[in-house]
Amino acid sequence: MSARQASYKQPASLDQRASQEQRRQHALQDQRARRSDTFDRIRGIEDLEHWTLSDSDDERFADADELTDHVRGQSRPNSLQQASAPTSSSSQTDTHDDDVKPHIKRYKRFANRCMRAELLDLSRSLPDRYDEHWMMVGPVPKGKRCIALVSHSKAYGPGRLNTLVLSRSKACLIGHFSTVVPGGSVLDCIYNEQKNVLWVLDVLKWKEQSLIDCESDFRFYWRDIKFQELPLQSLPSPSQLVIVPVPYFATCSKANTYSLTSSLIASRTASATVTLWSPSAQPACQSLEICDEADGILLYLKSATYESGETVLAGWVPLLPSESEQAGEVGVLRLNTSVDLFGICWGSIKNCGIIKR
Repeated sequence: MSARQASYKQPASLDQRASQEQRRQHALQDQRARRSDTFDRIRGIEDLEHWTLSDSDDERFADADELTDHVRGQSRPNSLQQASAPTSSSSQTDTHDDDVKPHIKRYKRFANRCMRAELLDLSRSLPDRYDEHWMMVGPVPKGKRCIALVSHSKAYGPGRLNTLVLSRSKACLIGHFSTVVPGGSVLDCIYNEQKNVLWVLDVLKWKEQSLIDCESDFRFYWRDIKFQELPLQSLPSPSQLVIVPVPYFATCSKANTYSLTSSLIASRTASATVTLWSPSAQPACQSLEICDEADGILLYLKSATYESGETVLAGWVPLLPSESEQAGEVGVLRLNTSVDLFGICWGSIKNCGIIKR
């Protein structure tokens, strides 16, 4: 385990606990100040606003058939079409990048571009104005955190390998795949290799339209609206990925929080139902439930924009805290009990001293 991963897995110190809300407010103020072009470069992702696949990158797609089997996954079974054991993928916050070898150094510029949530400390209370200013994403499935780049070239039509998937931390090549996502898009995803599924967490670009300066609540609204407009997807295969948005709740109401955490504790799964098209099946359109092992819940500050690297503007709530974490201070179970512990302030007593208003 790297030093960064080790420190991430450690419970927050007393100083960190006392200052998490203060650091969050400072980070939000800094982010707002950096919206000007003068300071945008500090965020480290400004070049993605103007990103398109170059001619040399497009040539790599054309030559994708020459990739080795372990890169394209030719030898992998499709576990959505036949039964298989549950995936043993690692936590979405600690992906196994070391087992994916670099294929092309030109993608190195995309390393560490994903927004990584800070472990949410729940030892004292819920985040300030939790029910008004926060949104929930989950259940988040286990898998490899990655960034997906979709070719804008018109040469890549349906059935073509138009999507490049890179690992989160090192931008190592995971593979070239076919998806229904339009060209010029950049997605923050979780990749399930066994089931050939790409779970979409966030959208950085959509059809050349940059969304990194858009606030979280708008990005997720946009994501789901645009995904509803996509054509029907085909059954997954080693070269064809099924795109599935991770569910989200626009508000962290008491009912939403209790519903999500309770179901997650009971089932420990992340699932979604998608409609797929199969010309050989009767009927041709079939609804399929995709079910993966759950990893936890992500909380986003609604007013925050997308920022690469670890940030206090998003909170990670693991389903199962690690040995170094205290279950009474972090995790889905703690969030579930916090609804009752601190929820008495919602909607009635505004200044009870537990949740600041």
